[in-house]
This record gives sequence, C-alpha cells and structure tokens, in this order.
Amino acid sequence: MINFAIIGEMGLLKRLLRGQGQWVGAVEAECEDSYRTGLYIGIDQAFEFMPDPILLEPFETREARLIRQSIADPLDKPTKSLGEAETIAVITNRRIHGATFITDDEGAKQYIVNEDLPIKVYTTTDLLALAVKVEYLTQELAEAHIDTLVAQRRKRISINRFHRVLRQGSQNRSPQKSGVS
Repeated sequence: MINFAIIGEMGLLKRLLRGQGQWVGAVEAECEDSYRTGLYIGIDQAFEFMPDPILLEPFETREARLIRQSIADPLDKPTKSLGEAETIAVITNRRIHGATFITDDEGAKQYIVNEDLPIKVYTTTDLLALAVKVEYLTQELAEAHIDTLVAQRRKRISINRFHRVLRQGSQNRSPQKSGVS
C-alpha cells in the first residue's frame, strides 16, 4: 500500500482490488503509523476502501511470529515483515484457496516458494503492469511511477519485470480475494 501512496495512486489500488481486498492488523497498524507520522501522504485513503482487519486467532499469532522469524532479518525492528507473516498465517491456517497476496517483501515471497504454499503473489510492479493491461493506466505513466519508486529507493521495483509482465499477455486478472501488505 505504501508504494501506491508514494505514487499517489491509492484510487488505482482500490480499483484493482474491486472491493475484494483484505488486510490483517499489522498492515492496518503500519498504515496508521505512516498516516500519523505524515510519512506517506494519501495512505489514509486505505481506511476508506479496506474493510476492518482480519483478527488472528491466538494460534495464528504464534505461527505468524514463527513465520516472521523466517522471513525477517534478526536485526530488523519487531514489526518488520509482521504484516506479511500474519497474512501468510491467516491464508494457510484458514485454507483460503485461490488466495492472492500483494507484497514486495522478498522474504515473504521466498517463504511461500520454499514452503510450496498455494498462494499467488503479486508485486507492485505486477499490479502496475496489470493496470496498463486493463487500461487503467498508460504504459508511460506506469513507467513514470516505477521511476518514482526506484528514486525513493523502494525495494524490488523493477522496470525489467514490468516489461516482462506486460509481454506475458492477458493471463493475469484483477485479484479475487487479496491480502495486501
């Protein structure tokens, strides 16, 4: 979500989610903190289109902490990658079939691959390419957004991946049930 706030495209994220977005408490808290500190202008728009966060059961909270240990660096602050870990714990424990997870967290993506979890992962770059495919954005504007994110030193934003996804054709569709991080 932060990347979409940075590029001033929270409305685009809302449109891509089509009312199907879900989030966990750690992601909502990260957005609240960002809003309170004024770090990311526009992040507060998420509260207008995202539902109440999914509440974790105690066993999911414990599992999320274990997952977080696998995906975050030991020197990271305790909340780093917590939203990703909570999302993975909810999707796996509740057996949410066909789940789509939106994240740029490389540790979370690698965890999903290593554990062979049936979770489709989309990145900010993927969503910008999807927005071009469905004609919500021009390619030029999407590339400008990627340039902005790269200039802001946002991780795992790639113009090469963007072009690769665009070339893949129209196999990616707007996510059905989404976890956003």
